[in-house]
Amino acid sequence: MRCSERSLSSRFLAAVQEFIVLLVLCWLLRPSTAKEGSLMVIDKAMQTLVDAFQFFDRENRGWITKKDVSIALGTDDTPTAHAHHEAPASNVAAGRRFSEMDFSRDGKVTFPEFVLAIESWAGLDED
Repeated sequence: MRCSERSLSSRFLAAVQEFIVLLVLCWLLRPSTAKEGSLMVIDKAMQTLVDAFQFFDRENRGWITKKDVSIALGTDDTPTAHAHHEAPASNVAAGRRFSEMDFSRDGKVTFPEFVLAIESWAGLDED
């Protein structure tokens, strides 16, 4: 019984994650029209995700690397400050965050992977 509950829970979580990625992609492809009511809340949330991703993707490549995360977490908003002078603790934290985001394990984090990581950090996948 417990095994089937876990299986159902895993399938539900996968469906929710797919829905979140689809929602984000639909938002990115939306026509730019005036927003009203609850759509403004979704618009603000999505724009926050895009802004956060762009904070790391300063070269606008469409993906981020471990180095991008390390630079962004080690500076206040300039990509070159502290690039050669990062504290070991920040390197460890940047490496952990990057590993959690890189679902495909290809050394690059795309926007959908970034969104799924944020979703998992927010606690949706916890029992």
